[in-house]
Amino acid sequence: MKDKIKILVIEDTHGLREVIVDILTFEGMQVIEAENGQVGIDKAKEHLPDLILCDIMMPVKDGHQVFHELSHNIDFKHTPFIFLSAKTTAENVREGMILGADDYITKPFQSDLLISSIKSSLKKEADRKESLKQSFKTL
Repeated sequence: MKDKIKILVIEDTHGLREVIVDILTFEGMQVIEAENGQVGIDKAKEHLPDLILCDIMMPVKDGHQVFHELSHNIDFKHTPFIFLSAKTTAENVREGMILGADDYITKPFQSDLLISSIKSSLKKEADRKESLKQSFKTL
């Protein structure tokens, strides 16, 4: 039996975090929760999630700091990372994408958009791994 997909949700607003957990759990995913950026980094290192969904404006460490720290760690170099933020200007979105995030979802969001973004990011990473595997087979 295939293991459940592990999603790390880093969101400081408790109610919103619970809604996201419910949505992802309903989709059959295993969810790890973190209430701020530093806890998120610690839980990422502990659980090695398949994807990270991260708010930007948070106490302790913000989402950009989380992304920067984890993206420079070899264990997370290819882990899909999606920003979820109330910062909705085109400049905000562009900044997140320039940093290297896989996607940027603005709040409030629709659950089907969240799920499709997660599935798309996971598929892209699975395709990258498969392509790498095929490259090694031809050597």
